Amino acid sequence: MFLYKFLPILIKSIAIILALVSGYLVYSGISSRMEKQHLRLRFKEEIAKRQNRLKVQAETGKAEEIFKESGYPLGITGVRWTIIYWILLAFLFINYIAYPYMAKGTISLISIAIIVSVMTLLSAAFPFSLTRFILKRLIEYKKAKRNSELFSLYDMLLSEIEMMQQTRINAYSLIRTLKPYFKELDGTITRLLANWTNDKGPEYALDIFAKEIGTNEAKSLANVLKKFDENKRDTIILSLKGMEDMFINSQIENYRRKRKLYVDLAKLPIKATHGLIILNFVVVIIFMVSYLMKDSKL
Repeated sequence: MFLYKFLPILIKSIAIILALVSGYLVYSGISSRMEKQHLRLRFKEEIAKRQNRLKVQAETGKAEEIFKESGYPLGITGVRWTIIYWILLAFLFINYIAYPYMAKGTISLISIAIIVSVMTLLSAAFPFSLTRFILKRLIEYKKAKRNSELFSLYDMLLSEIEMMQQTRINAYSLIRTLKPYFKELDGTITRLLANWTNDKGPEYALDIFAKEIGTNEAKSLANVLKKFDENKRDTIILSLKGMEDMFINSQIENYRRKRKLYVDLAKLPIKATHGLIILNFVVVIIFMVSYLMKDSKL
């Protein structure tokens, strides 16, 4: 009885072993060493091409895009998440579908429902998945923090210039002095300073800076910074103070965005509970349908 239970698994295992042995025998039957080397080279080239193709697809996919925008939380890239995702699905498929089918010849509809639910919830490409919900909230949080630091940069620039006595202001030196005070904008400011000193000059660097942040406030601040070396101190102060209302309104909107983000995160356990209730309801329906189908066969 014990051997009969595992007989299908044993037969399939023997078939796989025989297929591998036959492949090895075909390879060893090749006449010349040169042909073997050519075959190995073609095989390696084909594997390399497939790896490059998969890498390009993964790096340009939706998963990589949203993970990159969220700043790669916990060091997880879109490629790594995709690998973890498919390994988990493969484990669930083998453990709850393939193995029971090979051992008993049946597939549980509940197992299929659970695997489909996990597949949907963890998918980074599905618009309504739990993974995408969390990453979008993380992106909103990073944007809110970045906008808050941009306001701080504006305020510190204005304060520093008002305390200065010289009539001419060196924008590069001033930004480099203020750089250690920022965390979320640290990478952006580092790239700004690096581009500032290359052949393309400060205007190109400030355009990239404004484009990277992507807000009207960043564009306006970049336009004022472009004229720092040309204008006198009083003119620069007037230009910066002219943007005060815009930055204050932006900070108020940023505060509202942060509150909404905290509310959404606070509602996450409630939404998860609702999702589990719906999933439980679906599983019960599937179980009842499968039970009725078995009962009708009897």
